[in-house]
Amino acid sequence: MLSMRLFSHAGFRAVLSTLMSFDFLLFGAILALKADYLNVVFGLQAGNRFGGVASFLLLHLVVTTVLKAVLQDRFRQFALLATPFIALILHVDLLYFRYFSGLPSVQMLFQTTGAWAVVKSIPWLVKPEDLIFYFDLPLWWFLARHKVNAYTLKRALGAVLLAAVLLVVYVPRNPHMANVLGMVFVHDRFHPVYLKQIGIVGYHFQDLYWEMAKAMQPNPPLSETDRELLDHVFLPGQMETRPLVGKYAGKNLIVIQAESLQEFVLNRSVEGQPITPHLNALAQESLNFSNHYHQIGPGHTSDAEILTQQALFGLPDEIAYWALRDTAFYSLPEALTARGYSTLSMHGNNGLFFNRLQMHKRLGFAKSLFLEDLRRDDLLGMGLSDKSFFKQAVERLKELPKPFYGFMITLSSHHPFTDNFPNEVPLKLGALEDTSVGRYLTAVHYLDEAIGELVADLKAEGLWDETVVVVYGDHNGMIWDDRQDLAEFLGIEMTPISWAKLQRVPLIVHLPDGVAKRIDKTAGQIDLAPTIASLLGVDVPASWRLGHDLLTDAEQQVTFRDGGWIKGSHFYVRSADMLQPMYFNDDAAWSPEQVDEELRLAGERLRASDLVLKHDQVRHYSETYQESSR
Repeated sequence: MLSMRLFSHAGFRAVLSTLMSFDFLLFGAILALKADYLNVVFGLQAGNRFGGVASFLLLHLVVTTVLKAVLQDRFRQFALLATPFIALILHVDLLYFRYFSGLPSVQMLFQTTGAWAVVKSIPWLVKPEDLIFYFDLPLWWFLARHKVNAYTLKRALGAVLLAAVLLVVYVPRNPHMANVLGMVFVHDRFHPVYLKQIGIVGYHFQDLYWEMAKAMQPNPPLSETDRELLDHVFLPGQMETRPLVGKYAGKNLIVIQAESLQEFVLNRSVEGQPITPHLNALAQESLNFSNHYHQIGPGHTSDAEILTQQALFGLPDEIAYWALRDTAFYSLPEALTARGYSTLSMHGNNGLFFNRLQMHKRLGFAKSLFLEDLRRDDLLGMGLSDKSFFKQAVERLKELPKPFYGFMITLSSHHPFTDNFPNEVPLKLGALEDTSVGRYLTAVHYLDEAIGELVADLKAEGLWDETVVVVYGDHNGMIWDDRQDLAEFLGIEMTPISWAKLQRVPLIVHLPDGVAKRIDKTAGQIDLAPTIASLLGVDVPASWRLGHDLLTDAEQQVTFRDGGWIKGSHFYVRSADMLQPMYFNDDAAWSPEQVDEELRLAGERLRASDLVLKHDQVRHYSETYQESSR
């Protein structure tokens, strides 16, 4: 009876009194304004924006009335302290979104490398309008010096009871809230499509929910259905016909993972000057895969390493190089070690960056060298310059017993591309001077010069004609905020399909005998290890079966970490600028059944990769395949 009286009389009075409270109204309105600003940036539709603000205010009503009852006249002091903290969280969300077209999770922030990768780029990501997150700080400093009337627990209880009833009535009738609640408990929290539907508040609620759920319920054992899926995907089947299998057995191998190198810079000029003359020449005398796509996820550059060295995807919601630090792999360096190769990995940043010091050992490299192991004779950007890095790499490689495998990860062309690059032949930018596109082209031009010097050094040391040399890009360098400038430079209309095509990264494979061919079939980073293994005559373990030998004629699906895919001229694109996934084609359209089958295959491939990694089954399937093939 008491609760009914509270709800019927005191509850309404408490809510009215609460709404009359100036500081409560102000705090809620300002937070709603900031959240809505982010929702606009993220592209939330108008209906969902309204629902998001209403949902936010209801949540605010429940939480803040209790805080007001507890804090009494210290509520404004609380607002003064909470405002910069909340502003910083929202601002970090925005900066991360501008860089990665996604949002950071609690886990990513604690793992640091994914978040700290953008620290150097902050000055170039911040915009004047970001002051909206901090404009109310002076106001709360002023208000905190003035007392307000006490706020009783009785009033707060009435307000909370009424708010609970409003939520019960409001949620089922509001499509936005129904969407939010459905996606919180079901969908992939890092999917840009869902972010555009649930908004900033819904996203963080979703993120916290899944982190708590994961902490309370550790990774369950493999179910019978999951085991059947893994057996179906990874157990031995009929191998594709491989035309060059073993032709280059016993040759050295150098693989260069080029930071932020995109395919569109190849064979392109600015102000009449080629951007990548050395890479252009290398591609002309190599196997040049012109439709090769990056397939990274939240782990970004470290995901590219798992894709190319282990032929598996990064994880959907974690930085794999941290989450999988205790996983047993069977990767390309280990397979080559079994064939008598010496193996070495090198990176110009410190070994703790993306946990490479630990993970490269896990991947099977016998030795790894990082900034702390190299001469710091030419620092540039985030670490050792690419030119010094390559020169020191050649010094180390020529000392290794042969055959050797050297894996080199470049660094100088990392975002924000603002360093003073010491190019031997400066790139003339014209109208692109002081633009994000111009800065990117300058950084790539420097990388190209460094690769040109590497090729010259390998030839001088007599290694070039005895080595298979691979160059590939790890991920895109141009981010979503650069799309209009990039479209103008390329002379294209920026559409979802054109943005998808811009996610191509070079894959150049130079062979000792100079075999050269342009290969236009669609390919992904996950295909590199099986292709290299085929060339060098290395058995392909079952755990690599998500990748394919790119020298076969079969057209295979290129699957993306977000569930999208490309096969030939058919695209199923999930992009940060769209509310829903979209299917495109450049020629005759497929039937809905054909599209659904490719979607099923993409989901199966991603799930199999996640299961084999999270349940530490990589070696089980690798060993199973090798035993059965003897």
